[in-house]
Amino acid sequence: MKKYKIVILILTYLFCITSNANAYLDPGTGSIILQAILAFIAGAAVTVSLWWMNFKIFIKKIFRLDKKNINEDTKEDKK
Repeated sequence: MKKYKIVILILTYLFCITSNANAYLDPGTGSIILQAILAFIAGAAVTVSLWWMNFKIFIKKIFRLDKKNINEDTKEDKK
């Protein structure tokens, strides 16, 4: 518990003594950030579209197996 208090005190001190960076973000930097976000969204959409059919087939197989198992169980119960 004492270690946590020391860590919190150190972090509070470090946040209090920070100074301004005076950094400049030109329009080119904003453009690169926007392109990165759009590329991530486009990549995620392509990945989902490529794997969607495999996912649907996998789910259909699971439900078909369950129906087959249920039908086999009911046939065994009738015997």
